[in-house]
Amino acid sequence: MATRDLLGRADELAAIQRMIGRARDGRSGALVLGGEPGAGKTALLARAVADAGDACVLHVSGVEAEADLSYSALHLLLSPVLAGGTVLPEPQRVALRTAFGLQSGPTPDRFLVSLAALTALAELATAQPVVCVIDDAQWLDTESADVLAFVARRIRTERIAMLFAVRENDHPARAFDGLDRLAVGGLPPEAVRQLLTTRAGTAVSDRVANLLLAGTDANPLALIELARELTAAQLSGAAPLPDPLPVGRRLEQIYQRRLRALPAATRTLLLVAASDPSGDAGLLRRAAERLGSSLAAAGPAESGHLLTLGPRLEFRHPVIRSAVYHGAPVAERRLAHEALAAVDDNADRRAWHRAAAAVGPDEELASELEQSAGRAGARGGYASRATLLSRAVELTEDRSRRPYRLLAAAQAHLGASDPAAADVLIGQALPDLLAAPDRAEGLRVQARIRFAQGRLPEAFALIMEVARTLLDHDKRAARDALFEAFEVAAWTSRQATLAAATEARRWPAIQPAEMTPADLLVDAFTARFLDGHQSAFPRYRAAIAAHLDGAPDLRGFNLASLAALEMWDVDALLALTTAWVDLARARGTVNALARALRIRALLELVRGDYISADEFNGAAAELSQFGHRPGVELLLSVTGPEDLARSTAERRIRQAAAQHEGPYGALTSELALCMLDVSLGNYATALAHGLRVLAEETVGPLYASNLPEVIEAAHRVGDESTAEAALRQLAAMASASGTPTARGLLARCRALVATEDEAEQHYRSAVALLETSPARPALARAHLMYGEWLRRRRRRREARQQLRTAYVMFEGMGAAIYARRARRELAAAGETVVGGSTERGTLTPQELEVARLAAGGAPNRDIAAQLFISPSTVEYHLRKVFRKLDVTSRAQLHAQLPSG
Repeated sequence: MATRDLLGRADELAAIQRMIGRARDGRSGALVLGGEPGAGKTALLARAVADAGDACVLHVSGVEAEADLSYSALHLLLSPVLAGGTVLPEPQRVALRTAFGLQSGPTPDRFLVSLAALTALAELATAQPVVCVIDDAQWLDTESADVLAFVARRIRTERIAMLFAVRENDHPARAFDGLDRLAVGGLPPEAVRQLLTTRAGTAVSDRVANLLLAGTDANPLALIELARELTAAQLSGAAPLPDPLPVGRRLEQIYQRRLRALPAATRTLLLVAASDPSGDAGLLRRAAERLGSSLAAAGPAESGHLLTLGPRLEFRHPVIRSAVYHGAPVAERRLAHEALAAVDDNADRRAWHRAAAAVGPDEELASELEQSAGRAGARGGYASRATLLSRAVELTEDRSRRPYRLLAAAQAHLGASDPAAADVLIGQALPDLLAAPDRAEGLRVQARIRFAQGRLPEAFALIMEVARTLLDHDKRAARDALFEAFEVAAWTSRQATLAAATEARRWPAIQPAEMTPADLLVDAFTARFLDGHQSAFPRYRAAIAAHLDGAPDLRGFNLASLAALEMWDVDALLALTTAWVDLARARGTVNALARALRIRALLELVRGDYISADEFNGAAAELSQFGHRPGVELLLSVTGPEDLARSTAERRIRQAAAQHEGPYGALTSELALCMLDVSLGNYATALAHGLRVLAEETVGPLYASNLPEVIEAAHRVGDESTAEAALRQLAAMASASGTPTARGLLARCRALVATEDEAEQHYRSAVALLETSPARPALARAHLMYGEWLRRRRRRREARQQLRTAYVMFEGMGAAIYARRARRELAAAGETVVGGSTERGTLTPQELEVARLAAGGAPNRDIAAQLFISPSTVEYHLRKVFRKLDVTSRAQLHAQLPSG
């Protein structure tokens, strides 16, 4: 469909032109055009290219045959940029070149490759606007799709417009979920009539036009092809139309009829081209000649508008490629792949073609595919590695090697985020993995699959079996598996952690000098569940200190952070999360970074920096592509609005139940609802939610944060036995912890249940202790509750002082729900608050990092590389920093930034 035929597409064209216009103005964006095959997405993109003016246009099309070749589409898209001499930071340059197979090196993390792509495009956009056009994105290789989706979500001020076209329904492109979408549907009736008349060159009756409109769902490509296929008599209504019309899902049939009319040599050339992912004309010529054809045979296909021939042979529409390949007999497809394998110098593509041509087991070819899979994995091509290893399994002749190839393929599919395929493969492998270490490795993979599927109890049971299996064969590997079991248990249930602790206590003791930081964490959590907090918390501190000393292990940060949260040790948690984020960034480990950012968001909730908590939550969700923002319900429970906070938490509880998640699915939301209802004074409802959290006794923030809420809710409804029981638990933990935060929370809760004579001293103690703590919301709550207590005793002047302090703190933090409660209490105490705003001039964590690096003299390019953003995003943040701090130059920043 040529650009001149864009009838009835004014709205779609306007949306695309707005996107490109915003890029010229320095406001980047991405737009996904979705529609059925033949809807005109390619034509809209072609018009976008034609209208791009002075912009640099980068174009790539996904090809179905290339979908298993990692980074192939990204390489094609960025080739013009890299050829222009773009200079990338060294880690990004190495990652990108390694991913493209241009040099050898460590396996590149996809996160670093994504950052390299973002940096390269941002650098190009400093000279002129950039328009990236990605057609048939549903057929991009997995790695390229993930990288381009990452870039699309990160661009902001880089003068970049990204336009994706995806085929809907049959080939969902999940990587682009969440980006702005533009539905490209059927044409309006008037445009259908005009298109048919123009294309047919003859009159089209209204009745026929209506029949074709209904029979094609107004699909432009189907209408164009039918206008070519139908006779003048059929179009005018003088002759009947074919019944049924060969359109819609039968678009390929239209091309297959046209293909059958071509000379045999032309059909052979087309089949060779459809079978090859490169489109390289020289390669296709050599392969075609082996089958008795040549490039000269392309003439009839070119004149028939099926393909164009240049340095690359390209089909005019993806449906044509599908029709050519799937319409050919299987035997002819194998011959085409054999010919391509014989002339291709690329070892990996040669093996791929040979595998496509194979008709039975072939041990030599299976080994060759294993080697290709290894090279793909070294380039970060996880999806390609998984596909190649799966095909190697199918071709395996040596039955003794089959279970190990199945195991490797399962690991590869899990690494490629396809746990369903991995599950099938590991199920086939396990019965034949007989040696204990081999079976243990198979069970470990199966445990990780179950964890990825959200089937946490099964994952825990499997990893515990691994630990027991290895104990008699490799004690170090067994203890590593036991540590992994504790990590799974922490997200599963109290019963799981108790079972892991009981198992650990039965194992032979380790000499202190031989204990690793992971062993110290296992020892600490074992003591937590078998001996109590007094025994556990000193071990927590030793494990945290050992983990932070020297070179910390990414694996241990999760449990160490949960330990710090449970002790209300805000300083330790700050040190842990800072080191965790820095190490994950340095290693380019995106999953670890996402989890670190989630825990950092919890820390910011404790500290009352709700803007930062939201930013960290959003960054974690973006990196891990969660369907939701983990922990956002806790944030909403204090910032509001109430209806959104409640609906979000209730929805997550339903999702957690449907997906059989562990406690951190539903119980996080139960805690959020408890906190929300306490703040609103709905104490009976709050207690019901809180007791569900209390019953589970999970490790980390849920149980510890829930205790003060349960004490307040139970006391307010007169359930003193529950309040006293929860207070005893809190007292035991606070005594073992000894941090100002823990002791201040204990004093605040004791004031609630104390006698009239003792309550005030506890409130004063709570305020004094929490004033030395970084936990500002806890301090604000102490002022609020003390003020409420004073007002009810008619000490209104003193009450106003406490309530005013609470109100100012809540308002400054953005804790809107508690600010309203403090405001109502102030009014009851005789003071009216006018206005109120939660706007703050403080810097967000990203802005603070940018400002500190800029104050130290780092140029924008170096700041961008260190923080994994683009230079123009650095400039965007600096403009906001200058405005917030009221400075005009970098030289003034140092004096304005907070110390530390």
